[in-house]
Amino acid sequence: MHHVIDSTNAYLIRSLRENKNLINGHTVVAECQTDGRGRRGRAWVSPFGSHIYMSRYYQTSLGLSEASGLSLAIGIAVANSINRFVGNKAQLKWPNDVLVDNKKIAGVLIEAEGQSDGMCHLIIGIGINIQMPKDSSLKIDQPWTDINSNVDKPMDRNLFLTYLLAEIDVIMSTFRETRLDALYDTWNKMNAYKDKGVKVISGRNVREGTCLGIDSTGALLVNDNLTNTVFKAIGGEVSLRAANQ
Repeated sequence: MHHVIDSTNAYLIRSLRENKNLINGHTVVAECQTDGRGRRGRAWVSPFGSHIYMSRYYQTSLGLSEASGLSLAIGIAVANSINRFVGNKAQLKWPNDVLVDNKKIAGVLIEAEGQSDGMCHLIIGIGINIQMPKDSSLKIDQPWTDINSNVDKPMDRNLFLTYLLAEIDVIMSTFRETRLDALYDTWNKMNAYKDKGVKVISGRNVREGTCLGIDSTGALLVNDNLTNTVFKAIGGEVSLRAANQ
């Protein structure tokens, strides 16, 4: 456990580049991040002693292609952990967010280094809101919630982390064997935007349609409003919003 760190993901990346021996499942947890990061380089608000900030390391010989869809799989693990305490309220927003009552409660950031078809290092970063301080909430520019707003008594972060790590182990075992083949139906059942109007944004390009879910590769399937045809959105710089946002 680190009291203060720039970023748990950055710490593991530095460890790799400094040739430190990391074993599968090596986990870094911090009380505070001074430079917490989310997807597309966005800041992740990380006040001291309030939430869960963690990163976990895995090595694979299947290449960078194994990282495809991993954030979706880990999202299931995070949602399952949250639902253990808040009931079946946690839902998934493609590609890496977890929502409760349409408000963001957690996020996943996967970073990978290595060869496209050889040895590869995967770093799984997870941030989960447990108890958001009022002054920190003012820094967030989107609807949010936390665990303690959805439970009867304050959450023990160590207890939550124990369940989360166990869920990650289960999901990683399945993902290594089947990739998303055995998981995408589960993800679709937890899809926050299932059959709802969405905007798919890529740079200045915006397409609107109805969210259908994901396929076995992790691509988002959307029925285009204008053409009534299904198109696929694939990670990278693509983002998803509700149609009314």
